[in-house]
Amino acid sequence: LYSRDIQNMNSADASLVDRQTAAVAVIEPDKITRDSLQFLFESINLKVVTFTDAEHFLSALPGQTLTCLISEISLPGIDGLALIEQLKQMNKLLPTIILTRQNDVSIAVQAIHAGAADFIEKPFVEPVLLNRVLQIVSKFSYSENTSGEKP
Repeated sequence: LYSRDIQNMNSADASLVDRQTAAVAVIEPDKITRDSLQFLFESINLKVVTFTDAEHFLSALPGQTLTCLISEISLPGIDGLALIEQLKQMNKLLPTIILTRQNDVSIAVQAIHAGAADFIEKPFVEPVLLNRVLQIVSKFSYSENTSGEKP
């Protein structure tokens, strides 16, 4: 079921994406989940960079041109919400999807108020996550080609 949905995304939604410029960063402490997300995004030809924590992401940020960030909310050191706040303070407007195993509406509300583009619970449904990332990436690609502004 899911592989057919992903194949449909390859031809439909992903056709709107300029894969030469689209790059997704994943911050996930769990290696299995991190590798799974990397494989998922690479399966539709998106560039992916992965990190185990926010500190490593922030230290690599100056050398990266990113379209979207997917971050676990519970990270060692700087958590996902604090990361969004820090990116805002740095004037880095990077659409961020927060992932979590916590089924807590108040945390979801906090994430959205902090500036997250979306909040997705684990275990996530791959086509849902892919669709959301492709929406963000296609908006970025469109605005880059028309106005030079990021969403």
